[in-house]
Amino acid sequence: MRHCQHHLRQHQQPQRYITKIKTIYSHPQVWSQCNKFLHDYNLDNNLKTSKIDTSSTSKAVEKLTQLPPDSQSRLETAAIASSTASEIHRVPILKHNIEDHSGNTTRFLVLGQTQNQQQQQTHTESQVQLQLQSETSNKKIHLLTFIIRKNDNFGSLCDILAVFKKHNLNLQTITTRPSVVSSWRYVFFVEVWSNNNEDDNKDDDKELDTVIDELSSNELVLDLTVIGSFYRSKKYFEMIAA
Repeated sequence: MRHCQHHLRQHQQPQRYITKIKTIYSHPQVWSQCNKFLHDYNLDNNLKTSKIDTSSTSKAVEKLTQLPPDSQSRLETAAIASSTASEIHRVPILKHNIEDHSGNTTRFLVLGQTQNQQQQQTHTESQVQLQLQSETSNKKIHLLTFIIRKNDNFGSLCDILAVFKKHNLNLQTITTRPSVVSSWRYVFFVEVWSNNNEDDNKDDDKELDTVIDELSSNELVLDLTVIGSFYRSKKYFEMIAA
């Protein structure tokens, strides 16, 4: 998880170029996070400025690098993204910290079965990786998914969540998505971490195995799956403890 500090970047640095912007690239979620900045510079005027959605904020910056050098389009096009994207794509930042709320955060997950040790990294990418490691806590989060087996039983979800509490696994998030089992049945996604081990999570996996065994033996859930485990940032735990 990283601070969602959005920056306006462009191939030209002087601030006067903000008024010349006619096209902005960014992820769709960003527009609502930078309302004040866009309004102050009249960039929320859809007749004056085209806001183009991209699959990620990094992709938005990559779009700038594809514009013809020394062209008018470079002067009139910008992207809203993170400072990391600026470092990777070597595009200068025109204006820093344009988000409405400085405490806003966005989390990114990298999913995979094994880590590719042979992957080549550039110097900049290695620096970013070291920075991310220094910001990561030692608290392991487990991401699980399941479907309630007896969906019409009163208190069925409460019974399931009580098993996590019983074994000292703290639920941090719980979200749902429609399932294909039947209408009005949902897949639950939960994130848990151990209450016991503040400095060392060696017993986390053992506790998780116990929870999985109990939920399965009591036939409380269907399709219980552990999607993966990861370490959240130090900032995340500082924020929830505040």
